[in-house]
Amino acid sequence: MDEVQAFIYSLRYHRLTSQQRKTLRGQALAGNLPAAQAGLRRIVSKGKQYGHSNVVGR
Repeated sequence: MDEVQAFIYSLRYHRLTSQQRKTLRGQALAGNLPAAQAGLRRIVSKGKQYGHSNVVGR
């Protein structure tokens, strides 16, 4: 499995809205994997900032 497919597969383990998931997937498929990874880190970190976890299986 290449890096893009591994990133897309990993999106299912994060609690994301469908729009966030589609945006990150589209960025990765368009070849902008570093931006998609940075966006995912930002989304996950903002969840912690507001006192709730963005990770499934809390």
